[in-house]
Amino acid sequence: MTFRRVSIALVAVASLTACGRKDKDPEKKEDKPKDTPAAGSSEAKAEPAKKPAEAEPAPKKDPAVDAALVAAAKKVAAECKWIEDQAYFESCDARTAWEGQRLEARHAATLLSLLEEKTPQMMHLASHAFYREDWYREDKALQERIFAVAEALPADLKGGTANKIGRTIGFFKLDKTGLTDRAKALAEKADANEALRIGLANWLLAGNQESEPLYELTRDLASKGATPGIQVAALVALSAAYNHHATDEMCKLWLEALPRLDDRPAAMIASHLTKGDLQVNNQNDAFPYNWAMISSDDNKCSAETVDSALKLIEKRVDDGTATDYWWTSALKGPHVSKNATPAHKKKAIEIAKKYSANAKYGGYQRGQAIDLLVDLDPPTAKALADKYKDDKDASLKSAAERVTKRLAEAKKSP
Repeated sequence: MTFRRVSIALVAVASLTACGRKDKDPEKKEDKPKDTPAAGSSEAKAEPAKKPAEAEPAPKKDPAVDAALVAAAKKVAAECKWIEDQAYFESCDARTAWEGQRLEARHAATLLSLLEEKTPQMMHLASHAFYREDWYREDKALQERIFAVAEALPADLKGGTANKIGRTIGFFKLDKTGLTDRAKALAEKADANEALRIGLANWLLAGNQESEPLYELTRDLASKGATPGIQVAALVALSAAYNHHATDEMCKLWLEALPRLDDRPAAMIASHLTKGDLQVNNQNDAFPYNWAMISSDDNKCSAETVDSALKLIEKRVDDGTATDYWWTSALKGPHVSKNATPAHKKKAIEIAKKYSANAKYGGYQRGQAIDLLVDLDPPTAKALADKYKDDKDASLKSAAERVTKRLAEAKKSP
């Protein structure tokens, strides 16, 4: 499995206050109180001297916090334009310098200080930094502080920050740090930040593939997730357990969900069912470019399940609603699965041919289908490439040229 990652944090400073006193009015004369004991008498008692007011000591600075790194983060905030509605910094020299740093475990305290500052800008920089790294995965003390920030995130936090924090928590080695129950509670917390919960549903199992409790959590969120977004994230995430858990159970959930899902998630789940692609893909639009690759030689869904999936894929293609590029990955499944039946392979070719000929789709989608046929059925791919080599649709014409080149290269190979 390959994945990408990151991290970030923050610093708090306190101020001192001084106490003053109001002088008495010099014009006002004070009457001597009656019955005042004479000086030196036994009745006179000396009042104890008042101690001067003591200021509260300033909080100690964490010596592990790197002042230069904090200054670099503040420089980004000062010099780069902050896009409020999407919560990220536009590209600028300070941001390029920040992202070019190699952050290590010794920077953890600094990144945490930025994260704990709780301003959107610093949290954005810190969460993205944690996302890129992996040295935090077995550090319990650090993880507890990240959990504290996650649990306090405002529900309306914009951009990909909350999702990145969810993804960061997802790759904690929770069996080693003993924080599995805390992660489960946060993922199930109905009033927690939605993007955070999507990140947790998406990545807890990918980061802990052999965990039975986290498999059960992901399975339950996939079948009865509080929101459609959480449910889709969990459905996609189940493939992380493909080689470790009850595959029949997840295949059943995928097949039941396929007819009701929107185009993109449906195409991804169809790819899981046919084993065209098993990757766990991030389901937050503000932070889509993240994945974990899962592989298997065989399709562990039953032949009957694959039959049903191919029928549903064919219906989508016929209806003109299979517009996402993942649909061709789903059709590739029978070709790359060692245990695919001849009937599965034949059906995938039939659907790809129909896809390439369906005028409801643009040249890009139809070209992708022809490209797929280079592997599934080279003679059909050649016939279609010849047919569309002069097509007025530039994308379809380009696909025909690409297919012709691929076929010629394949012919030269031994």
